[in-house]
Amino acid sequence: MGRLEDKYFFNSLNLKNELKPYEFHIHTNYTDGTSSIEDLILESINRNLELIIFSEHIEPWFVKSKDWFINYVDEINFFKKKYQGQINIKIGVEAPAVDFDGNIDISSEMDEHCEYILGAAHRYPGIEGRKISDLSSEEAIDLEYRTLLGLAGNKRIDALAHLGGTCYKYCSGFPNSLVIEIMKKASVNSIAVEVNHVYNQPIDTFIDLCLETSSRIVLGSNVHNKESLGAVYFNLKKNGY
Repeated sequence: MGRLEDKYFFNSLNLKNELKPYEFHIHTNYTDGTSSIEDLILESINRNLELIIFSEHIEPWFVKSKDWFINYVDEINFFKKKYQGQINIKIGVEAPAVDFDGNIDISSEMDEHCEYILGAAHRYPGIEGRKISDLSSEEAIDLEYRTLLGLAGNKRIDALAHLGGTCYKYCSGFPNSLVIEIMKKASVNSIAVEVNHVYNQPIDTFIDLCLETSSRIVLGSNVHNKESLGAVYFNLKKNGY
């Protein structure tokens, strides 16, 4: 059942009282982010974030070298010590589903070192040779739903990333009725859902779905540069949470 301590998740039913300045979805210049690990840490401290989790992509077309992961781990651990007492930092990955049964593409090395696993529907299983943008809306919705529903049953995962986000990005909106089904299954398995300000707009509507399903939630701003750190937290505070 996941690996992140329960105290770092928020209960959607008590969000106003539990909300803290956390950021759980950060990409660096190890893949498609533009900022270094230390720059992201320094900006997080500047923005008074208390906890950040690096959740780097792991697909081979994102990474820049074969030995990237151990360097990523070593660098984060170095800065954990350097900035101890100023900010809490954890190591994670954003792991894509490889089938409709919830299995994820993660190495034993990643499994050993990661403190957080964010499960994601990126390239849908079973469409080898086709682009997501080539799918019909009906196909994309069905594939995203089946992929996420599978992930919602994998208790190795801490949270589900950007529900409906891949579908939304490439070809179609994603029905709230299906979001609710995925949330319900995730809740049964103590898997959190990510509130992602890039894909889950308007945020208040997404929070309402979390409330309806009594979901555990995490905050993820889909950070690819230091300017977007904490965006979900600050958005929620602005909206009265």
